Amino acid sequence: MRAGRRCKKLEYMDALMRSVRERPPRARQPGRDRPLRRLRRTLRQHYRIKRRHYGVDYPNFYDRDLRRLFSDAPEFAANITAAQFIGRIRRATRRVVAEWTGIYQYTIDQVIEDMIGQVAASSSCGSPCRRTRRARSSPCSSPSRR
Repeated sequence: MRAGRRCKKLEYMDALMRSVRERPPRARQPGRDRPLRRLRRTLRQHYRIKRRHYGVDYPNFYDRDLRRLFSDAPEFAANITAAQFIGRIRRATRRVVAEWTGIYQYTIDQVIEDMIGQVAASSSCGSPCRRTRRARSSPCSSPSRR
């Protein structure tokens, strides 16, 4: 089934590229590229603006879900924490998300790193509850090979 979707996508891209083959390339905006001597912004400022623009500094919209799955109650103290769990599924998750989205694994890894940092800083996401602990494999633990 996935092979059919891939073929469909390739056929679409082929038709799209054929349709623009004869067109001249769009002109680039003049003045977009600045000479190095004219740059006055530091890399820190540049990336701070980029993070703000692309929403890398995520709100804590997933905290509620993590609290439902992970508990800091004393009876679950022996279980792994949310940060440990995310770290454990990190490699497989990064690979699967990269395949699905086409985004570089490095970028995805940075988002996962931020998530681990936020979860580790939050004391409300302790250990997984029994229901989560019983689930032996995560959805990302064994991605299907195509």
